[in-house]
Amino acid sequence: MTEAGRLRLVTLEAALQEIVDQADYFERKDSPESANRWDTAVHEAIQSLRVMPQRGCPCLLVDSQLKDMRHIPVPGFDRYSVFYRVAADAQSLTVVAVLHTARDVARILGTPRT
Repeated sequence: MTEAGRLRLVTLEAALQEIVDQADYFERKDSPESANRWDTAVHEAIQSLRVMPQRGCPCLLVDSQLKDMRHIPVPGFDRYSVFYRVAADAQSLTVVAVLHTARDVARILGTPRT
């Protein structure tokens, strides 16, 4: 296991935008409190990966470029998952996306992201 303080965390701009867009949606459709719960839950889920980066389930996707992708559900928002990769040297973790799992995850993740 990697020490939490030593694991470098990178969140792609696309994933950050997905988090913000979803918070905006929850605020419009539900309430500001729902948007705040979303932000807190996503942040806690991502930070939890610094302690146990391999705890997420492997993504069983056909695309060989995605073979190392893992995911964990966002607590309290179980239809949403954080998709991420742990570097081969286990020194860094990259959050690639935060998506509703009913979306075409394989297509979205197979598209180059920044």
